[in-house]
Amino acid sequence: LPPEDADIIVDNTATGSTLKANGLHIVDTILTSSTRMFASKAAMADEGKRAEIEKLVMLLESVKAARERKMVTFNLLKGHDIDSVIEKLPCARMPTVSELYHGGGYAVQVAVH
Repeated sequence: LPPEDADIIVDNTATGSTLKANGLHIVDTILTSSTRMFASKAAMADEGKRAEIEKLVMLLESVKAARERKMVTFNLLKGHDIDSVIEKLPCARMPTVSELYHGGGYAVQVAVH
């Protein structure tokens, strides 16, 4: 909770859930911010450091891209034409398909927008 002698609090918040949990509410947005990653010219000139920086960038971009998708998982029982079902799936790449126990069909996973 805020100090009892405070009339106002300025807080850097992402969702405001902590404020709400403490009985507070957002009155106004003063400014919005974003997260940035910077690398020095010296670090980018060093092949080893550059490779590690590029791995981190790829990891962060992958997480960001994954947040824009939903994972859909379903079982397709034996007797259904799996090829015709897969052709209709709204995915950019091939889905993950695993055979169910005792050959009872397939488990299918696909990331969709």
